[in-house]
Amino acid sequence: MTDGRALSGSQAEGGISYISAVCALLLVSLAASLVPADTETSLYIVSYVSTIILQLCFLLAAVLPYRATRTLPLYGFSRPSFKACAAAPAVTVISLVSFYGAAAVFGMLLSAVGYEPSGSVSVDQPLTVALTVLSAVIVAPVCEERLMRGSCLSSLYAALGARRSGRRTLLAVALCGLVFALIHTRPEQTVYQFLFGAVLAYFTIRTGSVIPAVIAHALNNAIGIVLELPATGEAIDGFFVRVFSVWYGAVIAIAVSAALCVGGAFALRALIRSLGNGQPEKLRTTDESIPVSGGNGDVVTVAVLGALGLAVTAVLWTGNLIVGISG
Repeated sequence: MTDGRALSGSQAEGGISYISAVCALLLVSLAASLVPADTETSLYIVSYVSTIILQLCFLLAAVLPYRATRTLPLYGFSRPSFKACAAAPAVTVISLVSFYGAAAVFGMLLSAVGYEPSGSVSVDQPLTVALTVLSAVIVAPVCEERLMRGSCLSSLYAALGARRSGRRTLLAVALCGLVFALIHTRPEQTVYQFLFGAVLAYFTIRTGSVIPAVIAHALNNAIGIVLELPATGEAIDGFFVRVFSVWYGAVIAIAVSAALCVGGAFALRALIRSLGNGQPEKLRTTDESIPVSGGNGDVVTVAVLGALGLAVTAVLWTGNLIVGISG
């Protein structure tokens, strides 16, 4: 062990991390809404500063429970294999190609019921581009991955049983994708965030480290910034509007998006399975036999805190949906 700590034999830390992150989301959002922003520039600054503060709160929420118990999460910043890190760009590109269509279709369905995203900032000026790169490409991948694929996934995977199994992995991956999507509380991003969050969870389980997921997450956000630039975004939006303007275009788009989703899921599964067996090159403990499943009390703690956090984020998600529809 590098600092006298062992892998956590409890699942409580991840539950505490998630509910703490949800509380931080509520407090930072409230504080940001109270800050006066009379100009467009000040609105940009308030938005991005609050985003970075929230990300740092996520990092603290992920780290402090383990510090308090002097344990380490099952998945952290252990050194992964070079092969796993080198595969991160492929994981990102395959995910974008496979899931972007499904996300766009869902976005068009939201538009059909009158939903308009609120609170988004246009990436059309040097200042907004620089702040977006700082928050989305540098800060968010580290903080969110340490919280979601580090603390939360570690607890989920441990709470679901002491023995590796396909069902256990599937449940952990799906739940991790769900909490990742809901904590962002943005309906238009939900489908892609759920699918990509699940991919990053499986990536972490197979490589045994959060680092490859951080790389993939950063690349994904960097590409997302390019796609949100005015020229690119307008071209993509215009394409889908034309496709959905006729019924057979919508049917074809849905069929193609579904096929890409399924095919991409199998391709990602094959790629990620080839990267490792869940053991990083350098374990942070000298005893690989340390159990990662705790008592029933820990499982209950994770379930209660996780359900409470999901309920709060689901309410926020629904509120944003209603606001977006009502205008």
